[in-house]
Amino acid sequence: MNLNFLKTLFMGNEFVRSNERVHPEIKLQIINVYRVWRNKGYRDFGLERLIRLFLVSVQFVFPGLYIRHFGGKIGGFMGRRLTTELYILFKLFLPLLILCSDDNANLFFVFLVSYLMLETMLYLTSLIFLAFEFSPTISFRRSLITLFINFMEISIGFAVVYLAGDQHFPSFFSKKFESGLHAVFFSFITSATVGYGDITPVHPLARILVLGQVIFSFIFIGLIFNYFASRAHERGEYSRLPVKKFGKD
Repeated sequence: MNLNFLKTLFMGNEFVRSNERVHPEIKLQIINVYRVWRNKGYRDFGLERLIRLFLVSVQFVFPGLYIRHFGGKIGGFMGRRLTTELYILFKLFLPLLILCSDDNANLFFVFLVSYLMLETMLYLTSLIFLAFEFSPTISFRRSLITLFINFMEISIGFAVVYLAGDQHFPSFFSKKFESGLHAVFFSFITSATVGYGDITPVHPLARILVLGQVIFSFIFIGLIFNYFASRAHERGEYSRLPVKKFGKD
């Protein structure tokens, strides 16, 4: 398949010839830490300041920052964006692959999925508390797509944790999961805060996990989607096209 066709398919005509260089992501994150610490651009105090300092600093312990950094070094602006999207898709499909495997109760896999879920949840929280430190949005519709993928990732990731807990503890839920699909079903029903009642958490750890997922779902649906949906009519910085002016006939 023609390489130019693939470039046009994924990048669009505007970016086929684009070779824009970007600032190193790690350096930008260090600058953001400095900005929050020195109250540059936004004045915070008390609990809000502590939360902002934590969110801007904790990014250094997750791989997403370094993936964006090396993606930008290799492919410039579009390289960083496409690498980020590939990483988001990887975090979505990883728990799916684990659920389909015969070793889905492996504690290493459970830890890995939980670690990546924590990165996503902290990132989504930072969209609210660190809005001033983020670069202009390319497209709010693109942001909504990635948010939907993030929501799917977290819901399926919780299913991995639930399934592992169900297999490691004798009375984790009121009845055993029949399959990985059953765990996914329970996780999405929990995210929707519906609860059909066919299975309920029994073990204290299971109740804590379910409670945490419900709380996150409220935060995600009530704040994140509302924040971006209210701006869906706007165009991002790089999706903006020049407006044609027509004279009188």
